[in-house]
Amino acid sequence: MLTTILRSVIRQARRHPLYVGLNVFGLALGIGVFLTLALLVRFEYSYNASLPDVDRLVRVDEYFTLPGNAPRESPGVTFRAVPFLREDFPEIEDASRVEAETLQVERNGSFTAFDAYLTDPSLFRLFGVTMLHGSPSDALSRPDGLVLSQKAAQTLFGTTEVLGRTVEINRNGTRSAHVVTGVLAARADPDFFSRIEIFVPLPAEDMRPFLTRSLIFRNYLPTARIS
Repeated sequence: MLTTILRSVIRQARRHPLYVGLNVFGLALGIGVFLTLALLVRFEYSYNASLPDVDRLVRVDEYFTLPGNAPRESPGVTFRAVPFLREDFPEIEDASRVEAETLQVERNGSFTAFDAYLTDPSLFRLFGVTMLHGSPSDALSRPDGLVLSQKAAQTLFGTTEVLGRTVEINRNGTRSAHVVTGVLAARADPDFFSRIEIFVPLPAEDMRPFLTRSLIFRNYLPTARIS
């Protein structure tokens, strides 16, 4: 039976090569589109799925409307909202600010750009991530602390045994020295930490604008764990 079908296909291809070619191309294109969409859906559903208690993590977004404009939603909100949210929702266990930046690391006279998070010491505790070296609970507790991803440690020092080493960071023209206090283990699945290579504590002065100007928003992503 299969031989008969194959002979029929070959005969049709010889008689109508353009027609058969278009059908084969359409079939291949359809399969390719289906597989691409399936991979995209799989990625979206697997993102952050490996994090412990991910169903208890919440990102606070801002929804606002400016005069004459359509309503907008933004992940960048003021961290001043957290104390008020704690009053209204006592289920909140913890929270952390996150500011995404690209930091320049100076080493041997050259600069290398890394995707970074400026954040609070509670971040690793909040997400329950594991460290290759160092302790997640206090890796960012010191103002000059710094956590590298496994890849960043290899890029900068050629090894992951880098606790206590010094990294020079250039942030918007301001240089500062940081001591490596942790190395984040490589991420097996796509999540909130996958592309981030450096984690540094948020400077204390970054909170000053919020004390008097509540409308000045930085790209902070307050994230809370609820019980």
